Amino acid sequence: MKKLFITITLILCFSTTISARELTLGEPVKMGLVESMETLLAQPETYIGKEITVKGKIGKVCKKRGCWADFVVGDKKLRVKVEDGEIEIPLSAIGSDAYATGVLSSIEFTKEQTIAYLEHMAEDAGEKFDPNTVEQGMTLYQLQSGSVKIL
Repeated sequence: MKKLFITITLILCFSTTISARELTLGEPVKMGLVESMETLLAQPETYIGKEITVKGKIGKVCKKRGCWADFVVGDKKLRVKVEDGEIEIPLSAIGSDAYATGVLSSIEFTKEQTIAYLEHMAEDAGEKFDPNTVEQGMTLYQLQSGSVKIL
């Protein structure tokens, strides 16, 4: 009887450990909407305004509020933005694989707006930024997400 109790206890502890590694933030991720980031970023205009799910490795996270994370696949990167104060992506998620469901948007920045945006992002990430590196405006593709699943 003692061995059975120990075995059941170990199984419960082990299964709790496995499920504790996954973290769902916000609504459940819609796995039926998965698009590869390579396909998405090759023709982002095709996906603007559409709800999609992406998978990537979390490269950076907003150090101030956890309100964004960069999803990275190879040399491709997509900013995943979550609602401030409603979802907080933990810094401990850096390096983890994750899924996010949301609507893709594009934001066109002038050179001045690009500098202001990049300065703000560097400040959030705790990094230095040299405005002299910006030569022109940029287009930012961002997934506005209400659901993130960290593996």
